[in-house]
Amino acid sequence: YQVITGTSVGGADESDQRALLPMVDQLDASGMKPDVLEADTGYGSGENIVEAARRGVDLQAPVRDPDAPPRRDHFVAPVEGEQDSAQPPTESTDAVDTAAPLGMESFRFDSKFLKVESCPEGHEPVRQNESPDLLIAVFSREHCSVCPLADRCPTRELASGERQLRRSPAKVATEQRQAEQQTVEFKESYRIRSGIESTNAELKSRHGLGDLRVRGKPRVELASVFKSLALNVKRAMEFHVHQMRQCAPAAP
Repeated sequence: YQVITGTSVGGADESDQRALLPMVDQLDASGMKPDVLEADTGYGSGENIVEAARRGVDLQAPVRDPDAPPRRDHFVAPVEGEQDSAQPPTESTDAVDTAAPLGMESFRFDSKFLKVESCPEGHEPVRQNESPDLLIAVFSREHCSVCPLADRCPTRELASGERQLRRSPAKVATEQRQAEQQTVEFKESYRIRSGIESTNAELKSRHGLGDLRVRGKPRVELASVFKSLALNVKRAMEFHVHQMRQCAPAAP
């Protein structure tokens, strides 16, 4: 059965982005830090992925594309002439553009995004720094000068003929997750996150978290802890009573 291991109360004007790492630290302090943490897009960012990894937690959360155009509201009428109604809509394909520039998902990094392990062709850097703020890796002229992916590579050529990759760890994590979250494997493993919605609904409806009679953050936090504890005790009792009934002999 599932139980709540940590609670956090935030104001309506506070971003979820800033709530994730304090929760990880809270779980670490209580001895319940997870190896994998599933979260929705509101908590997903390159910065949070990197900082969670440095705390020993694999944050599995989708990230938004910072360069994506804003989504249009459904009620906005299309601009006249934007699409020719006489032509049928173009069918989407899953074909891979072999001429498209390579992204950070083509490189291999260590789990904490502090070190580049290899380039898309599998070669290790000849030298690199291990700064927590900026990744700089240099690849040899010998390999890069004959690389078939040179025209698509995100590295830049130096005067020496070597090629340099220069990225912030957060940018690397963002680009990698943007590619990863499109895969079937990620979508399948991420399905488990939807389970928290039923717990939230149960807390709000059956335990009154959605209609508290107290005001002020300290009192709301205390009420949240007590109601979460009540839900945990109830779920534990229901589970163990069910187990006992399964093991008990049938009544005459």
